[in-house]
Amino acid sequence: MIDVEKLTKNVTSMNPKADDGQTDDQYKLILDMLIKKLLTDVSAYLNVITEDIPEQLYPDILMVITSWIQDNKILLPDEERNSGPVSSITEGDTSVSYAVSQTAVSKISGADFLSVSGFKQTLRRYRKVDKPWGMPYDLPPQ
Repeated sequence: MIDVEKLTKNVTSMNPKADDGQTDDQYKLILDMLIKKLLTDVSAYLNVITEDIPEQLYPDILMVITSWIQDNKILLPDEERNSGPVSSITEGDTSVSYAVSQTAVSKISGADFLSVSGFKQTLRRYRKVDKPWGMPYDLPPQ
């Protein structure tokens, strides 16, 4: 069983809150949503309830969530997160517009943690499957 408090504590220590005006509540909420989304995705793939996710997956889950946070800049201030591709530049009175970026919530809801390199293959070792693929549910007696 994955210890969610331990996971939250370690994710928090590896991704400290930036001093950008983001409140502690917002920071905690973003991390909480992210951890719950990842654990929900893992439990759905493994066909187990969240409480039954094997402890052996803890390091992999911690690495996936931490790398995803850093790759998607989810905890950075809006100004830094939104400094992506430029959509327009105006020279008179200097204006630079950036392409519309996603909010933290929309990035989290669209996150595909299972596509992280090698993570799905790791999860396959722990996946519970009731019936083999292609087998009918009601086999005739033999």
